[in-house]
Amino acid sequence: MSSLAKTRGILLRHSAYSETSRVLHWFTEDFGRISTVAKGAMRPRNPLLGQCDQLYTCEVVFYHHERETAYITREVTPLAVRPRLRTDWRAALGGLYLADLAARATPPHVAAPDVFRLLHEALDVLGDHGWRAPVPLLFEIRLLTLLGLAPQLDQCAACDRELDAGSSARFEARQGGLVCPRCASAGSPDVMAPDVLAILRHWQRAEGWTLARTARCQSQQLSAMADALGLFIAYHLDILPNGRATTLATVFAPPPRVAA
Repeated sequence: MSSLAKTRGILLRHSAYSETSRVLHWFTEDFGRISTVAKGAMRPRNPLLGQCDQLYTCEVVFYHHERETAYITREVTPLAVRPRLRTDWRAALGGLYLADLAARATPPHVAAPDVFRLLHEALDVLGDHGWRAPVPLLFEIRLLTLLGLAPQLDQCAACDRELDAGSSARFEARQGGLVCPRCASAGSPDVMAPDVLAILRHWQRAEGWTLARTARCQSQQLSAMADALGLFIAYHLDILPNGRATTLATVFAPPPRVAA
């Protein structure tokens, strides 16, 4: 038996169900990743027409049934439309990556309210301030922390030995973070420089999103952090890094010069 349910949801994508209906794929606060069918949403006078688009946060009312995998949409009310994501392509592409990562890192139909709020806040930063390079990396660090998979950055992940804050270390995804010279495996990645380690440690402890707007990092530092986190995500979340690498390489690239 179905019951009427209401929750906040971020629209991940939508697809055709019929000539007049759409399937809406949501990441919701109370039900996790779900799909709802918006019947007749493409008809001119349907109240659902134009109420949602990708990366909108909406209040969603739908008929919930435990035996169904796709529910029937009753109402959709936009709460945050983030118009800047329609004009800032870097912010839009970054936001789509974050939404996809959150969805793939959590199972369907399982509530993940902390992950929802993290995604909602990150999209608000991009929507209010435009593209900021630290946002996806901060999001990844905080998502890993919420999932109980935060990389070990202050102690050796293998022997728990304290690491000198000003020294270099090796970052090994399989071990769970930084490893001291004694525990580093043969052929492990290059040493991570002290300045990159200091930034990662600071970002892992920071709260809020002010850092996303004020941090100033060199391209080499961003690349080093992105590479390390990419290996970590691929290993611990079993998410192939190809799409991530393409997205970050695109949005991190310097904007083209405009001829005078």
